[in-house]
Amino acid sequence: MGNPFPLDYRRRAVVALTHLMEPTFLHGVENNPQPSRYVNLIRTMHAAGAEYMQIWYLFAFKPEMTVHLARFSQAFLREPAPLSPGIRELIAAYTSALNRWAFCTKAHVGFAAALLENERGINGEEFAEVVVRDLENSASPENGRPKPVT
Repeated sequence: MGNPFPLDYRRRAVVALTHLMEPTFLHGVENNPQPSRYVNLIRTMHAAGAEYMQIWYLFAFKPEMTVHLARFSQAFLREPAPLSPGIRELIAAYTSALNRWAFCTKAHVGFAAALLENERGINGEEFAEVVVRDLENSASPENGRPKPVT
């Protein structure tokens, strides 16, 4: 399965994630990866001194289980649907924030920002962060922000 998400957006989302994320403290997960493509990705990024998404540790820890999560996420967030991928990522970011899942919130904000900039020509990072912090006021016409609907 190829990644339909353009490389430039993936890079920008990773930069946004690493700027915002705090280290995980799942040492048992991080120190026990199983053979998988995620182990190779982690090692390559680590050797290059590059930042990477920490969820890869979970995917490397139980690759036979997380393959389904990866497939579901890809299909749900990227395949054709009435709502654009940027709006779907924004919904995922807001939902994660409501659930107080900091890692997931930051991940979805990063991807939403990159996608929304491409889809709508707006400052995606600022818009996504405002929506996650204050949904009710983020879409009002008087504050100059576009309404988050497609």
